[in-house]
Amino acid sequence: MRVCYFGTYSLEEGYPRNRVIIEGLRRNGIDVVECHEDLWKGTSEKLAGIQDGFSIIKKLLRILQVYLKLIRKYRGIGNFDALIVGYAGHIDVFLAKFLNLFKRKPLIFDVFLSLYDTAVVDRGIVSPGSVKAKLLHIIDTWSCRIADAVLLDTPAHIDYFVREFSLPAAKFHAIPVGSSLRMNDPTQFHSRKDNKFNILYFGSYIPLHGVDVILRAAKIIQDSHPEFISGSKTMPGDEIPKQVRDDIGNDIVFNLAGTGQLLPEMKALASSLGLKNVTFIDRFVKEDELAGMISNADICLGIFSKSDKALRVIPCKVYNCLAIGKPLITARTLATDGVLTHNENVCFCSPGDPESLAEGVLALKNNDSLRNRIAQDGMKYFDKNFSTDAIGRKVANIVRGVVT
Repeated sequence: MRVCYFGTYSLEEGYPRNRVIIEGLRRNGIDVVECHEDLWKGTSEKLAGIQDGFSIIKKLLRILQVYLKLIRKYRGIGNFDALIVGYAGHIDVFLAKFLNLFKRKPLIFDVFLSLYDTAVVDRGIVSPGSVKAKLLHIIDTWSCRIADAVLLDTPAHIDYFVREFSLPAAKFHAIPVGSSLRMNDPTQFHSRKDNKFNILYFGSYIPLHGVDVILRAAKIIQDSHPEFISGSKTMPGDEIPKQVRDDIGNDIVFNLAGTGQLLPEMKALASSLGLKNVTFIDRFVKEDELAGMISNADICLGIFSKSDKALRVIPCKVYNCLAIGKPLITARTLATDGVLTHNENVCFCSPGDPESLAEGVLALKNNDSLRNRIAQDGMKYFDKNFSTDAIGRKVANIVRGVVT
């Protein structure tokens, strides 16, 4: 079976979605031919264009040039059984639909996210009710409507699309994000030179990550509130040795790696809280280095916002940590229910709750066996359910289903 993977989809580091699906399909016996041209560097650049007076118009000549190249490539592809438009292809799918009128092959669209929800609701860079917002809503609706099958990351996210854009549930399929991180040579990761207990956040500082929750949890731990030391608020403070009370907030450090929308605001918050146990590594971290950071962390952090979007997605960072085999703390949400299991392959805390996150950190810090079990079981669970092979198998089954 042969698939044409089409569009201006992202292949850059930090955006593993398309790489995982393409490689996964190939590992599952699907011949994938790519019809690709670079245009956007991921969703962030596309959203920046929306925010800046819809500067997509300013790029019209560039877009036309890219699409002409795509059309020429498409004409030379030859025969195929299905056409997949990769993320982020909300505009590409309309070109694909037009080109496909002649071959009439099944069209699969990996929508992955809603431009309307991301720009208007989650990040707040477009005003609700504005012309831009209405246009984004139309693009989301019709980019999915014209496809024969649509891929999203979680069932909770599918429920949102069905409700918000009045789309039939039957055409949607939940495909996890997965991870492209590898630990080919563990010796490449430097050994630890301190006795600190390291907590790692990495990401692009978007609202759904809930970095403010992380910082407020760091404040709780720094202040060494006795009621949090054991992970139980009912433990009397006078039963805790003085040395433990004095040291508990000093040997735990939070490393926050990455850059993005809310970084300046989060730095200001850390300063106002007087945090001494937080270090900002404010730059984009490439995958090889990120794998090392994860490997050298004692605990990794997922997302903690209680926004609607945060409750229905499981981002790449979660799968990255599972793939490397490190204990992960993240918020329990609609998306994680039934997918991950507390104290088996992950440690859950309550969304938007710094105290719950602080309790989770201390519970894992004080229980080596639990921490190691979550790490080991999480990696095994990832290999079985979220690896490139596993995700490729799911997508291959969808391709075969729409072709037959």
